[in-house]
Amino acid sequence: MIELDVQGAKEIERKLKSLEPKIARKIVRQSLRKAAKPILKKAKENCPVDTGELKKNLKVRALKKRKHSYAVQAGTSKGWYQGDQFYAGYVEFGTVNMEPKPFMRPAFDSEKENSQKILISELLSGIKEASK
Repeated sequence: MIELDVQGAKEIERKLKSLEPKIARKIVRQSLRKAAKPILKKAKENCPVDTGELKKNLKVRALKKRKHSYAVQAGTSKGWYQGDQFYAGYVEFGTVNMEPKPFMRPAFDSEKENSQKILISELLSGIKEASK
């Protein structure tokens, strides 16, 4: 899992805690989804195409909340090595018999700063709207 470190996170966290938990959770999840979209877009651009199924099945999805954290995943609907696109991990990381063709990590690396800005902007916007 790759994480973004948000500058000013303590202040944002404090503001979120001042909101009703259900509203705060909604703001965080929506913000994370929006922040992941540039990474998803770049991953689709980078994705090697044979049948096109892998590229077509790349999505952003919310992961189950862990204690004090939220997460979204840009990837296949089931995750690496699972579901109909189980081979996504083999494409990304390679195998003994196959060279890796990374498309997710380069997408994250090229879009992480943009995604971080979107995340902060969306969180602050959501907090401001909810505080009205």
